[in-house]
Amino acid sequence: MKLRTLALVLLAAFWAAAGANAAGSPRYDDPGMSYQAPAGWQRVDLPQTESAPDERRPPAAAFSKDFGKGDRRAIVVDIQPYDGGLERLANDKDEELRRGSDDTRITAHERTALADGMPAYWLCADQGSELGSLVRRCEYVVFDGQRSIVVTYVGRQGYFDEKEARSALASLYVVLYPAGR
Repeated sequence: MKLRTLALVLLAAFWAAAGANAAGSPRYDDPGMSYQAPAGWQRVDLPQTESAPDERRPPAAAFSKDFGKGDRRAIVVDIQPYDGGLERLANDKDEELRRGSDDTRITAHERTALADGMPAYWLCADQGSELGSLVRRCEYVVFDGQRSIVVTYVGRQGYFDEKEARSALASLYVVLYPAGR
């Protein structure tokens, strides 16, 4: 019963924040999720393009911050239609990470829950890049009943740890996506 009440409160908050998805806003909200970027992060304007039903959609939102001396980081909110459930989604994402580079090392793959109690997976990987440097990415993988939601914290390996990434993504809240939308 508490989860249902929390879901209704969060949905009301989403509607109240109708202008929160404006360019430059450090927030992303929709009827099934909410994310607030940490202080000092800037929202990146992404072109809104139409995609065919069988095509991968562009990211819903992205945020960036330059910490100096080659330490630029990004947070990307990726939302795609999905019907396979959380376990399959986490395994699919794990495989996608491995296919992303010949030099990929998965450092975390654990079932967890978001601050609002929504089940999720926490994944982290270190990957080789085309330029020879290693990239670290940590992400929450969530299924809201209709969509895959992956919120990724990414930057150069050695410049941040999992604790920092978890802290930056701690404001992620997800509820079951409203039926019929």
